[in-house]
Formats: sequence, C-alpha cells, structure tokens
Amino acid sequence: MIREELVFLLFVMGPVLFFREMTARGKRVRELLAEKMEMTLLPPLSGEWGWIWKRQKDPHWKMAKSMANLRLFSGINRSIRGKARRKFKYIMKGDPQKLQLRDTVEVKIFEYHRTNAPLVIPVFIKTTVQTVMYFSDSGLSLPEFAIRPERFRHKIGSTLHMVNDIDFQSNGTAIEFSSQYLLSGPKDGEEQIRELFTDEVLRCFTDKNEICVDGSDSQLIFYRADVAIQPRQETFRPFIEEAVEIYQVLSDSNTQKY
Repeated sequence: MIREELVFLLFVMGPVLFFREMTARGKRVRELLAEKMEMTLLPPLSGEWGWIWKRQKDPHWKMAKSMANLRLFSGINRSIRGKARRKFKYIMKGDPQKLQLRDTVEVKIFEYHRTNAPLVIPVFIKTTVQTVMYFSDSGLSLPEFAIRPERFRHKIGSTLHMVNDIDFQSNGTAIEFSSQYLLSGPKDGEEQIRELFTDEVLRCFTDKNEICVDGSDSQLIFYRADVAIQPRQETFRPFIEEAVEIYQVLSDSNTQKY
C-alpha cells in the first residue's frame, strides 16, 4: 500500500507539482523583466516627456479589439487561442503637452507580441515583436490606410491586382515615395487617402527608412516591422521623435482637408 502511494506521488503528483513550480517561476521571471524594463526606461522618459507606466488590466484581446481597424491588429477574435496569440507588454502612457501635442491626444508606447501558432505543426510557431507608438485624437478623421516598406512581393501583387497599391507620379518626391513604400487602403477610400498624402506628407515619409504606419478615423500607430526598440534612451528618443513628426504632418494635413 505504501509502495503504491509512493509510485502515485512520484509519477502523478511529481510532474504536476513540477509544472506548478515552473509556471510560478516563469511568472516571476516575467514580472522581474517588466520591473527591469520600467526601472531602466521610465526614469529618463518620465522626466523629459512625462511617460508613466501603465499596468495592463484589460484582457489583451479587448485592447486589441479597440484598435481592430488598424491593419496591424486586424483579425482580432475573442477565442482563447486569439488571446494567447496577441499580447501587449510594457505599456507606457505619455504626456501630450510635453510631446508638444494637443491635450486631446492620447499617446502610448508598448510592445506588441503576435504568435503564429498552427494547430497541426507546432514546430512552425513564430512570435514577432515590435515596439508600437499609438496616437488617439478625437479631432482626427483619417481614412483607413496602411503604409509598409515596399518589397518585391508587393510589386508582384500590385501587378496581378492582388494588392491595392496607391501610387503617386506628380513629381520626383511622389515617385520616390511610391518606389519606397506600399500605401494601401479600401478602394472606396482611395480619393480621401490621396487628398491626405500631400507633397509635404510624402516628403516626410521619404526622409525615413523602413517605417510602418496605420491610420483609421481617430487612431494612428507608428512602428517598424518585427523591431523591438531596446530600453535605452538613445534608442527610444529617435523612435519617439519620428513617430511624433509623422503624427504631426498627417494631423496637419487631415485638419486642412476636413
């Protein structure tokens, strides 16, 4: 009888207790990483730009769903698998006044983790991570659009009419922009997109490399695909400055048009 109990404890309860211990340790490691991120990054950012650490309270799917019209977060669902695939980490909220923005603007920076988890062949699981700067402004009325660095596959897709690539040919800056970036959006919104992307906006984008921008209604995000910014002031500063510049030029153009 004692031997059977020992076998039960060893082969049944042993793995269960081991799994619980590893889960608890994993959670603690994640908490320590978050604390390290906060202590490393927040002091220099809080003083100059007024960033504050925002603990994640809402479920990840709920936060993503509120931004589902932006291309990066499209396809959001409320399934368990959907929640596991998308995570928002290290969320910080900025002070719009210190960023020289209107008081109506809500600004956040966070890491967005998206895991591609096939059900059949789990070995192909891949997680992409990018640092995202998010703007929400009730004064904006942006058409739905997405900008990505243009790749060869995009050119093929445009030729085959699989991708709605909105090109500009009016001058040298416009041609350079169209060769550098893929600008896409709904067919019925193409006219509004063209009105938004003035020569000044196009020039602002051509001065930058490998940036991604999604816009829709009152929301705008800025990031570089699969690039997580290291938690150092010297790397975050140019990222924030570029994002604010893009927001400003699009906001100014949007205000003039609407």
